[in-house]
Amino acid sequence: MKEVLYSTIAGIAFTLIIVFSMIGANLFAKILLFFKRKKVVLSGQKKFSGPLHIFDESIQSEEIKAILPSEVLKKYSIVYEHSYKRFEDSIIFKSSNEKWGALQFDPSTKKYRLIAEAIYDSTVFYPQNLLFEAVFFNKSFSGNTTRVFINNEGRIIKKITNYEYTRFDVFGNLITFKNHKYGLLNQHFEEQIPCKYWRLTGIKKDLFIVTDNVKQQYLLINEKEEILYTTSFPGKIFESVCKEKLIVQEKNLYYLFDIITYEKTQLKYDLIYPISRLYDFTKWPVTRYVTVTHLIDTSEDYDEYAIEPDTLMTRQGKYGIIYGDGEVCIPNVYDKMIQIHDDHFKVALGEFSFEIDDEKEEIISTGGKWGVVNIKNEIIVPIQYTNIYFHKYPLGYTAYEGGISIGYHDFNEGIYWGVKDSKAVEFDFKE
Repeated sequence: MKEVLYSTIAGIAFTLIIVFSMIGANLFAKILLFFKRKKVVLSGQKKFSGPLHIFDESIQSEEIKAILPSEVLKKYSIVYEHSYKRFEDSIIFKSSNEKWGALQFDPSTKKYRLIAEAIYDSTVFYPQNLLFEAVFFNKSFSGNTTRVFINNEGRIIKKITNYEYTRFDVFGNLITFKNHKYGLLNQHFEEQIPCKYWRLTGIKKDLFIVTDNVKQQYLLINEKEEILYTTSFPGKIFESVCKEKLIVQEKNLYYLFDIITYEKTQLKYDLIYPISRLYDFTKWPVTRYVTVTHLIDTSEDYDEYAIEPDTLMTRQGKYGIIYGDGEVCIPNVYDKMIQIHDDHFKVALGEFSFEIDDEKEEIISTGGKWGVVNIKNEIIVPIQYTNIYFHKYPLGYTAYEGGISIGYHDFNEGIYWGVKDSKAVEFDFKE
């Protein structure tokens, strides 16, 4: 009986070796990788009495290329590495085996310590709470991943297996996702809010906008799921808090909502929309908004034309900017306003008219003149030009004097506005 059993085991082993050889895999390497994965994932578990991580929202950092000594590159077979500005001692790397790991430089020994072996499908470093996140993509029907959180001392502080993905937002909220729904974990990596919302966006630590598709409404909730405010579709809750206030929309009306007192004050604007971060993404969240008064929509004037008009043509009114707490930043004095840089805006004065030529697919714009102002409403480019363009290299503006402004229609890209028969004038960029 033993002889038969031994023969069977030997036969299975021999067959496995042949199969792995045929598909180009190293059986012994796979077995070693399996046990290394088990060892790394399960080791270092320890009970903590306090939070497993402390998030510092004030830290803003950008990814940079790491510069590792040649002996370190060779030791870990590193083919790619990166670090973060102000956190150059924490390094994410990819090894020649197409797996990811992490290193931490120890200034006391002047050596690199292995934080995570190169066995993971991805690794991430969060500068705000000095945590590494190493991920195994499980090839299972559930789609759940195994995520291992490691501090910068190399200690595994938590393993999470029952979500498709997790992520820290800019406020330190740990958002989860499973079965097309979003939820939340607390500082102990315990489930705070089950994955039950179609959308869950953090706008502050422990403050969220969630979407309830069943009741067709947006809700403002805290980490205890207490409802602070609701608005029905197509209303809106804007995603920035400024001085404990935020802007909300109910149908065509806008209000300032106080998240402490729950008081609501109407804002006398016909349209409000947030400015964007076009270049400097560290200045987040955005807490300033473009406002429009005396709004007139002229879309119907262009129904007979094949060209689809843009908002420059169809939206008339007086433009300005407010802070997220309702304080006026730029008064509503401009006839047009287009954000052209993070804190610079192309503005126009004067009544515009637009003449469409369907055959040429062109639009002639006449009337108003353009300039550039900053967020303090200081004039950067005088408001006297036919059109103005921002250029990044070198940083500055090209303004066109005289001539005519022509819009060229493209069914994929929309309308691009150019200038004909004009004189170019260059302006330096000023903060």
